[in-house]
Amino acid sequence: MTANILGGEVFRLDLEDRDYFDAHSFGEGLYSNFSSHWQSKDSGTVRIDEYTHDEVSEPCVDFDSHLKGILEFIENVKRYTDDSVKRNDKKSIKIHEEMKKKIGWHLRGLAKAAESNGDIENYKRALELARTIVSDVEYEDFLSERVDESGGFKLKKEDLKTENIVSSS
Repeated sequence: MTANILGGEVFRLDLEDRDYFDAHSFGEGLYSNFSSHWQSKDSGTVRIDEYTHDEVSEPCVDFDSHLKGILEFIENVKRYTDDSVKRNDKKSIKIHEEMKKKIGWHLRGLAKAAESNGDIENYKRALELARTIVSDVEYEDFLSERVDESGGFKLKKEDLKTENIVSSS
């Protein structure tokens, strides 16, 4: 199993940092692919990575509608968290807190892509919202610790602990 992980099967590791990295990467890739990547005009779903999404009031087919959908998603996550707190459901509270963080990382990826494309207005909009979830210090620390020179995810020795490995069966 360790040889497979070292060989690149990072998806078999249950790592919170990897989830944040994936949400960030999804945001970067999404920026230039709204028209061909998304959904029909009658569907209302906002995605922050390949697996995490929520129903929203309008289709997310461009930057503006996606950002509007993200704002709805944030409000929904707050509501989900409040409901979990009322039920004292610690597991759900943790899941919703991680979901909110993933939204912040997704927004950071959108902001980075907008900036790279000279889209300063949308860069500022996405960054302002992202900063309410992921601080600049947290973002810079994560990039230096978890992203290599080629933009890939860096594994740490402690990532290979047994509790992080997801069974393939």
